[in-house]
Amino acid sequence: MASIVRRHVYVMPNLAGERGTYTELPPWLKDGDPLMTLIQESVPRPVIDRMKKSYEGRDPRAVERARAAYAILERSTAKLARAGANVTLGSDTGLEDHLFGLAEQRELANMVKAGMTPMQVIVAATSRPAAYLKLDKMGILAAGKDASFLVLDGNPLDDIRNTQRISKIYIKGAEIDRPSLRPSLTK
Repeated sequence: MASIVRRHVYVMPNLAGERGTYTELPPWLKDGDPLMTLIQESVPRPVIDRMKKSYEGRDPRAVERARAAYAILERSTAKLARAGANVTLGSDTGLEDHLFGLAEQRELANMVKAGMTPMQVIVAATSRPAAYLKLDKMGILAAGKDASFLVLDGNPLDDIRNTQRISKIYIKGAEIDRPSLRPSLTK
């Protein structure tokens, strides 16, 4: 780890393996959960039904193996963060049922659960990837930068899942009309 920190290596833990650790429907796929609300606003019902069905009839032995492997990944993520490594947000976005936005929201929560602070996770999701990709107009809110950001209905420093309580979205300073997008997303 010292070499990773000393050489400024960027590390993407990719905690998507968490999906295999459930024997039943996870909380974030249950009605009333903020993430489920976002899913319902942006994903067609058959996809949601398929996602829920994937948690039925899981082999308890396979789940226990997944939990053991996942615990190692969580410990490694926490150690890297404590050591000051350049941990950055990653996910398995694009795979079936690892939907764009959903996978990243799960990754944020999983990074905190693994031992990172909410502030470390926010940095891992914003300024750190921008720095890695050399996108000097993105990643932070400052004069001269692109004004792309979310307005949240809760403080993510209090609970990282407040990133799921999205009030408004701005891309390069222009507010996105989310209500007008919803019908085309849920077809």
